[in-house]
Parts: sequence; structure tokens; C-alpha cells
Amino acid sequence: MPARYHIYPQLQLKFVSIWGKTELAELMALATRYSLDPDFDSKNRMLVDLSDLQDAKATFRDVFALNGFYERTFAASDTPMSVAISAPTGLGYGLARMFSALTSGKPLMHVEIFRSVSDAATYLNIDLGKLRDTQNA
Repeated sequence: MPARYHIYPQLQLKFVSIWGKTELAELMALATRYSLDPDFDSKNRMLVDLSDLQDAKATFRDVFALNGFYERTFAASDTPMSVAISAPTGLGYGLARMFSALTSGKPLMHVEIFRSVSDAATYLNIDLGKLRDTQNA
């Protein structure tokens, strides 16, 4: 599957990277895995990197289904999750905009879209140097 996540409890961050070709079932499977991870905390911020996304089998209906999946899976949280999506390509940006539009005004998450990982990290108040140090530890 061309997607992975890592939870950094010390940074209160879940980092998700999606690359290559993906589809809805893979993204739902990934979200299920991290929701069951013992380090998962719905209050953590989420940084999503779509920099290397090349293709996605995702219609509006698929993005709508993914949003519904998130609502069912993470509905118990009383604090909206801060989500920053790095989407430098047209494909990633378009998918991120669809997802953002569907989550807008709902209490589940607050989604912002950026053209670079560094801008997304800045929005979440994440020091990329600390993140890289943590990744390499």
C-alpha cells in the first residue's frame, strides 16, 4: 500500500504520507490501523504529505465516503483535530480541497491545505528539524 503513518507522541503529531497510486479502500485501511494504534490520540495534530501522490482512484463519492468513515471512526472526540495537508501537485490539491470542503464547519477536524510540507508544519507549530531528529532516532 502506498501510504504509511507514524505517531510521534512527544510532538503530539500523527504524520501520514501517501505516494504513488492509491484508492479509497487503502486510505480507509490506513485510518483504521492508526485509530487502533496504542499511541493514537484524537487530540494530536495531523500532518498529511501528498507530495509524491501520482494517481488516486477517487471520485467525489469516494472522498465523501472517506469523510463519512472519519466521522464514524473519530466521532467520540470532543476536540477538533487540526489537520494540515501538504499538496503541491494539482491532483493532491484537488483531492485535499474536496475533503476540506466536506469537513468544513463540522466539529470533527479543522483542515488547512498548503503547497509545501514546511508551510503545513509551520501551521501546526511543528519544528521540522525536531520531526526529522525524531524520525532518525
